[in-house]
Amino acid sequence: MTFVGAQNDPTGEVRVEIWRLLAPATGTANVTVNLNTSTTGIVVGVTTFSGVDQTTPLGTFTSSSGSTGHPSKTIASAPGELVFNVIAIKDGIGATAGGGQTQLWSQSQTGELTGGGAYDEGTASNSLPWISNDLGKEWGLGGITIKPCGPSVHILSSTEDAQLYQASPTSNYGDFQNFQVGDYSAGGTQELRTAIKFDATSFSGQTISSAVLKIAVRSSSNPPITLQVHRLTTNWSEANMTWNSPWATAGGNYDAVIAGSAVMTSTISLGDPLQIMSFDITNLVQQWANSTHPNYGIILIDPSGAARSLSAYTSESIDAPKLEVTY
Repeated sequence: MTFVGAQNDPTGEVRVEIWRLLAPATGTANVTVNLNTSTTGIVVGVTTFSGVDQTTPLGTFTSSSGSTGHPSKTIASAPGELVFNVIAIKDGIGATAGGGQTQLWSQSQTGELTGGGAYDEGTASNSLPWISNDLGKEWGLGGITIKPCGPSVHILSSTEDAQLYQASPTSNYGDFQNFQVGDYSAGGTQELRTAIKFDATSFSGQTISSAVLKIAVRSSSNPPITLQVHRLTTNWSEANMTWNSPWATAGGNYDAVIAGSAVMTSTISLGDPLQIMSFDITNLVQQWANSTHPNYGIILIDPSGAARSLSAYTSESIDAPKLEVTY
């Protein structure tokens, strides 16, 4: 374990110390305290916190002491942080954490000392009062801010994806290594759409900072090509999906609200370097995380009806569609 800080009372008869262990092994464990001097009493408290920044887990140790009155210390912190503190009071007279703190322990040894631990939600400045049962006893208090881990990026590959082709309405393309979106004709009779699905269980209940859909485009013709993302409202499987099935409306059942869009401005020939199209679909992914809507995936469409299209890779290739979710 790593020593964080310590504080004695004014007479040096009681002392508080904070130690930490970053990323302990999962499960139950014993904490053994080895003393380097004799003592007539000791209180040991242990607690764990999750979601802690692994690079800078703690702020600066802050402490105070006094000969009378209620133990207290004000510590600078910030929203999202936790403020953890421990106290030691001479003689076993008891104490209770005040000021809205969550008390973790308060243990007394009669005639020796009282030891306690508590935490509070971080604000710009946290007052950490303890209510002592005897205002004439010496005390020491030490505290520390616990830093939350920042949002991290989680990259998901599509679990299912397949195109729907209007001119071949009963054909299934679930095992193809690429998909197409657009139209082969100017009359809107050979439209191509693509359904994509991701597993949303990993971010269920999370607050989403951003969510970006990315597809690896291998070819495109007659740009600019504007693609729209819509939320699908019917469940489907890439193994049996077609233009006609399983939809109540041919071409897919989807919400009319545009969840995201992007424009391909380049003509890309097969063999050219891939180009990535990115779609901001944060609001939709947050709805999935909140279970506002079931996750039946999304559909990519080109609503223009113009004779133009693009092709991108599916999950059957090495460049599957990706969903980069930050939370």
